[in-house]
Amino acid sequence: MNQNVAATQQVIPAYLCPSDSTNNGGKLNNRANMNGGIYYAVTGYKAVAGNNWAWGNFPYTHPTGRNAGNNNGLDAGNGWMCRNSNGNVIVTAMKHLTDGTSNVTMVGEALPGRCQHNTTFSFNHTTATAAVPLNYYYKNTSISIGDWPNDYSFASQHTGGAHFTMGDGTVRFISENIDLQLYRNLATVDGNETVGEF
Repeated sequence: MNQNVAATQQVIPAYLCPSDSTNNGGKLNNRANMNGGIYYAVTGYKAVAGNNWAWGNFPYTHPTGRNAGNNNGLDAGNGWMCRNSNGNVIVTAMKHLTDGTSNVTMVGEALPGRCQHNTTFSFNHTTATAAVPLNYYYKNTSISIGDWPNDYSFASQHTGGAHFTMGDGTVRFISENIDLQLYRNLATVDGNETVGEF
């Protein structure tokens, strides 16, 4: 077996949420942009690309901060990390979290069995947007596994919300009922928004 293929199939238990029943023990096939017959290792956690988004039911363009006015949240995100397939790599250091480390979400939960854009190694499978409401694709069974404009986002099978790692290293449980604009504001690194209690 090709060594690269073997690496893509290596399940990392720490990347799997024990509450997620969709991950098939950490390997799934039918992954977007991949060989459909191979079972790849998946992850229950994705980096926060930000909140700017051009597709699906929740398009959004953020007016301030990194990539202000740009809605390409895949390649020009305004959060901690985006896929950057256009070759314009955005490096984010702690000093860039000018909204305050306790006010920036950096990693959140995702359900690999409900989204084809999910493996442990692909740059296109390890980030998600906060433009789409939390748990939207989990709560709406009409959203198919291949509906990337609406499921390239965060969700969990925890009751009422999902866990996120903040810029200060703490883990916060965020309610799926959070105000959408507040949720989006938490996803920017330098949007200069006022963030209240959540």
